[in-house]
Amino acid sequence: SVIDSVPQVMDQALASVSSCPFETYEESLNHFARAVYALRLEGGRCTALGTPEGCGFYDPEGLYTTAQPQTILYRGTERRHSAVIYSSSGVDFLDMMLHPATDGQPLVLEIEGAPEGGAEFSVQVWRLVDVELGGKPRPISEQAAGPEVAGTAGPGGRLTYTIPAIDVTAHNRLGILITRIDANERWDPMGAYTVRIGPG
Repeated sequence: SVIDSVPQVMDQALASVSSCPFETYEESLNHFARAVYALRLEGGRCTALGTPEGCGFYDPEGLYTTAQPQTILYRGTERRHSAVIYSSSGVDFLDMMLHPATDGQPLVLEIEGAPEGGAEFSVQVWRLVDVELGGKPRPISEQAAGPEVAGTAGPGGRLTYTIPAIDVTAHNRLGILITRIDANERWDPMGAYTVRIGPG
């Protein structure tokens, strides 16, 4: 059907436009998710086109609201978060606060789609730091331009992302951006996934 072929059609269209900063449907969804999440970060809302550098949207009419992600406090013991993304191209955000006691510990994120589902998820991880109480978090210098694309979890598949040692002085928060990139919502209207967070 036409809906099922949207990713392929968009891949062809984007590849033919040289002015786009992305070439595929998946890249365009990741870019959009990043821009929306950036609205909650220091300098993430553009004050003019492309200003400040790395900002998400220039939105003078205030059409895009600041995202309110699910917050998880990680203290070094396993946590699980299950959710659904009903629609293709839907986005979910997790805001993971890293307790000071986790400093130096390894951290493993596992994102897994439902075994019987048809949803596919792209995952990005943004390492952030809170510079002052009540202020907006900001990306660490190595990720100032955007989060790391951790990879894709296919239907029933699992994606693992590892931080060998947490450094809470460099980053005390993680923004986890999960985007549904398939076009299978007709036969998988739930788009269920689970995130497991633990020391290994």
